[in-house]
Amino acid sequence: GPGVDAEWAGELDAHLLHVALGRIRGGFDPANWRAFELAWLGGRPAAEVAAAVGVPVAQVYVAKSRIARRLEEEVRFLAD
Repeated sequence: GPGVDAEWAGELDAHLLHVALGRIRGGFDPANWRAFELAWLGGRPAAEVAAAVGVPVAQVYVAKSRIARRLEEEVRFLAD
């Protein structure tokens, strides 16, 4: 659901999150990564992020969910 990412992010070790972000960053387009940073990490509204990055709002949602899912996988991998 839409609240799931925020829930597990709140419980994460900050260092683990930082390491995971660094490990997956290279696998994503810079514009999508920026959208993810602003929307997911920064908590900014999708419309605001879309305007700032210069991408459609739909792309912000896609990037946010795709990267958050990948990040969650990486964090689980590192935590094991």
